[in-house]
Amino acid sequence: MKLMTIKNIDSMKKPVKLLYADKHLKLSNYDLVKDITKQEIKLAKELDVDVVGLGDELVSRQAQPLFVLSAFGRLHRNYSNESINRICIVGNHCKVD
Repeated sequence: MKLMTIKNIDSMKKPVKLLYADKHLKLSNYDLVKDITKQEIKLAKELDVDVVGLGDELVSRQAQPLFVLSAFGRLHRNYSNESINRICIVGNHCKVD
């Protein structure tokens, strides 16, 4: 999956945030989520905007394997390592009642 590229950005109004939703991180899609994260970081740096996650970072409300929790931490640090603010809104898959 590839993020849509924006052509002729100079002729457009500048975006205020980069939004994404429903990554549903799990063991089987880690490489895909990692690739999407790299694309988000690159685009956020080009546009000089914050990144906002609109929920459902994880695949379910159930306890997550250590790999998934560690991977989530690594992916999150990629944003901070590039000095990009990342705001995450809790989705229905991310919280327990």
